[in-house]
Order: sequence, then C-alpha cells, then structure tokens
Amino acid sequence: MDIEIKHEDELTEFLRPFEGNIYIVGAGKYAKLLGRFLCRSRIGWKGYIDGRKKKRGEKEPGTGKEILVYPTAFEKNDHFIVSSEIYGEEMIKQLGEAGVSDKHIWNFPYIEDIIWEISGSPAEWGNNLKKVRAFHLLME
Repeated sequence: MDIEIKHEDELTEFLRPFEGNIYIVGAGKYAKLLGRFLCRSRIGWKGYIDGRKKKRGEKEPGTGKEILVYPTAFEKNDHFIVSSEIYGEEMIKQLGEAGVSDKHIWNFPYIEDIIWEISGSPAEWGNNLKKVRAFHLLME
C-alpha cells in the first residue's frame, strides 16, 4: 500500500497508532536511518526483515534490533515499512510470498525525502561532512 507521506513529522504521526507492531524491511543505510529515527522518536518497533541470509540474527549496532530473514512467523497485526526505493518491489513481493497482506505493507513513494529529512539531524552530519571534505580535497 502506497503511503503519501513526505516529512518526518507526518511519518511519526502515521506510525504512532501501530507502535510495537512495526518492522523495517531491509537492513541497508535507509533502513538503519529509519530504525534510529524510530528509536529517537520513541516509537516501539520489532526489528528488521531482510532477504539476505548472511544477515540472519545480526543486531544492528545503532538500535540493537535483530535482523530477521524470510520466512519469519509474523503476527496478524504486524506492519512493514519498505525502506528501499531501488529494491522496494522485490521486498513487497517477498513479503507477499511470506503471507503478509498488502494493506500491512507500507511503501513510501517519497522515502528519499523522508530519509533526507531524518538524516538532517546533527547525529548523522559527521560522516557526511567528512566525505564532502575528502571529496573537495581530492578535487583541489
């Protein structure tokens, strides 16, 4: 189900009623930023779901949440945030094959806008600034 949200405050408001029954699909950079955002916003969530078996059982250091793989026994009230624009369709397909209802799969067409806003927090700036400085030094 596509959710037309563009800003982090709208995302927080949307997710609050589902607190405790949320997974983030994926375990890449966007997923980790979303996870840290949920923790900072004090929104309860269960963990990450990822199709890569090599990630099974790992804990994401920034949140301490476990990375699960398909098929996992989901509860009827669980909901899933698709964290990738590039692999989103594949993630949605895998969730469907695992028996998850389409209305419990949240695809955010503006995920990059949300991530950009979330990563605008001072905690995330440090690494990005280092990369920009290194790039500029190379170009001089």
